[in-house]
Amino acid sequence: MRVLIALLLQNPSLVGLLDKDVQFINQDLHEKGGELFIELVQICRENVGIFPGGILEHFRDTDHYRPLELLMNWDHMIDPDNIEQSFTETFDFFCHKALERKMDILMAKERQVGLTDDEKLELAQLLMQK
Repeated sequence: MRVLIALLLQNPSLVGLLDKDVQFINQDLHEKGGELFIELVQICRENVGIFPGGILEHFRDTDHYRPLELLMNWDHMIDPDNIEQSFTETFDFFCHKALERKMDILMAKERQVGLTDDEKLELAQLLMQK
């Protein structure tokens, strides 16, 4: 998640590559930094053309300020020509991870107590996405 946050923080225009709703990262994945990533996406979407410093300023006087300041200056060692690809691949990785986790939860519930009709439909849809 750190790479995803750092890339978006350093390159806010990358938000345009996200065509999916990102709420699932926090809801289904519970990945550390998920809430912060969602907030960064919202800031970048609401403030098209924002610069990294503007994003950082948004977090001044919060617990996120110092870690974001470090990530803004972090050398992630990704070639500038590959930043977009790395960002989308990393985001896709978390999408897949969230999908797998949600399916695991539903299948475990099916074994324990059974699923409602809505949950069965949701599981079927998730299996088709896989």
